[in-house]
This record gives sequence, C-alpha cells and structure tokens, in this order.
Amino acid sequence: MIIPEEWKIGAVASVAAIIFGVIGWLMIARANLKAELAQTRADVALCRSANDEWAKKTDAANAAIKKMQADAEARAGQAVKFQEKAERNAEKHVAEARAITGKALEGDACAAAKALMADYLRRRK
Repeated sequence: MIIPEEWKIGAVASVAAIIFGVIGWLMIARANLKAELAQTRADVALCRSANDEWAKKTDAANAAIKKMQADAEARAGQAVKFQEKAERNAEKHVAEARAITGKALEGDACAAAKALMADYLRRRK
C-alpha cells in the first residue's frame, strides 16, 4: 500500500504539533510549579521564624516559672522560720504573762501593770 505524500506531511505535522503542544504544556506547568515552590519556600521561612519566636517565648516562660517556683520554695522556707520564731516568741510572752499574773496574784495589780509597762518600754529601746 502506498501512502500519499500529503498524508505523510500531514502526519508529520500532526505529530510535531502534538509534541510542541506537550512541550508548551510542560513549560506552563513548570512555570506554575516554580511559582508554587517559591510561595512554599516563603511559607516555610515564615513558619520557621514563627517557630523560633515561639521557642524564645516558651523558654522565657519556662524560665519565669522556674524562678517563681524557686521564689515560692524560698518563701516557704522563710515562712517556716517565721512560724518557728513566732511560736518561740509566743511561748516567751505566755511565760512572761504568767509571771506577771503570778505577781498580780501575789501582790497588787498596780505592780503587775507597772512591770508590764516597764517591760514594754525596755523592748522599744
């Protein structure tokens, strides 16, 4: 079978048109993908920056929490010391009050009041 020359030229032209069409489509797709890749890189850079900022803020918050915990522990220790001191002072004052009460029972109430005032004035100095 003999294929006419016009058909051969038409077939070659059709194949060439298909190849050029595919090449054109690939070039357009490549340009679109390049644009999407550039946008994705920008998004990744933005996410990394936000992540770094978040990490800094988280580290600062954790450091502040640790400091507050250390301060709370120090205050708790001071509170125990102050409570012990207050208990000792209370015991001392109770003993002094008993002594003054004993003086009042033994003698007159004026002597007890004078002793109490003298003790108060002695402590203020």
